[in-house]
Amino acid sequence: MSCLLMMLVGMQAQADETLDYQLVYGLNEEGAEWRSVPFVAGEGQYQDRLVAQNVEFVANTEFKVNCGDTWFGGRTPDPYYLIHSEWCTNIPLASDGNNFHINEAGTYTIVLSPSTDVIFMDVIGFNTPQPETGYVLHYGKQENEWQDKAFVAGEGEYEGKLVAADVVFQPYTEFGVMCGDVWYGGMTSSSESQYWIHATWCTDIPLYAGEGVKNFIIYEGGIYTFILTDDDENKTLTVSGFNGRGDLNGDGVVDIADVNALINMMLGKVLVNPAADLTNDSRVDISDVNYVINIMLGNM
Repeated sequence: MSCLLMMLVGMQAQADETLDYQLVYGLNEEGAEWRSVPFVAGEGQYQDRLVAQNVEFVANTEFKVNCGDTWFGGRTPDPYYLIHSEWCTNIPLASDGNNFHINEAGTYTIVLSPSTDVIFMDVIGFNTPQPETGYVLHYGKQENEWQDKAFVAGEGEYEGKLVAADVVFQPYTEFGVMCGDVWYGGMTSSSESQYWIHATWCTDIPLYAGEGVKNFIIYEGGIYTFILTDDDENKTLTVSGFNGRGDLNGDGVVDIADVNALINMMLGKVLVNPAADLTNDSRVDISDVNYVINIMLGNM
C-alpha cells in the first residue's frame, strides 16, 4: 500500500468499528488517484451486513478494506488476489493481506459479513453485462429529448423479473415501456390524458398496448427502479424510489412548502397532484393539509 494511498485514506477509528469500514480502490500505478467509500448498514437482502453499493470500477482496479488502523486484503502467495466471476463469494478477509484485483470494468457492490472471528466478503457485479431483454424504459418530458434504459434480467429479490434500476427522473417525467415497435402504457378513463403514479399507487400496475393507452407520469423527482413482470398474457410494472408521502415538491423534505402546495391545489391555483390525496378519500382538502402538518411535527 503506497504512502500516497495511506495519505488519501483517513485512519479515524470510531467507537463502533462496524461503522468505520472503508472500501479503498484505484489503479496501482504512479500518479493514480485512489478513492474511498464507506460501508453502511445493509437493508433488505443485505440485512445485518455492511455494504458499499454501486461502485464504478475501471478495468484492472485494485482494492482493500480499511477499518481504523487495520487493512484487510486476500490471503494468496501471488502479488495480488485476483477476483473473478467463479470465485467472488464468501472470501475471507486477512489483515495485511494482498490487494484484491478485478480485471473487468463495471459497477460493483461489495458486501461484508463481519463476525468476531473472520470477516467474509461478497463481490457482486461480475462478468459480461446482463443481457437486454428487448424491453426498454423510454422516459422524458414532452418538450425535451427522451432517454432509454434497457430492462435486464433481475437477480436476487428480482429473480424472474425484468429490471431497469436507478433511473434519475426530474419532476413531471413521463414514461412508457417499449418492446420493439410496441408501446406499453396505462389505461385510464377517456377524460384523463395521463396515467399518474404516486407514492401510494405504484405496485403491480397493469401494462397495456394499443389504442387508448396513456403515458405514465411521475410528479416527484428522484431515483427510481422499475420492475417488470412478464408472464406472456399479463404484464405488470412496479415502481420504487418515491421521496415519500407528503413531499409534494420532490425536494426530499416535508415542510411548509408542501403545505402551501396543498393549499394552492385546494384553491385551484395549481394542478392537483394525485399524490396530494394523502388520506385516500379521492379529494384534496383540509384533511390532507393536516396530514402533512403532522408529518412535519413528527406525529406520523
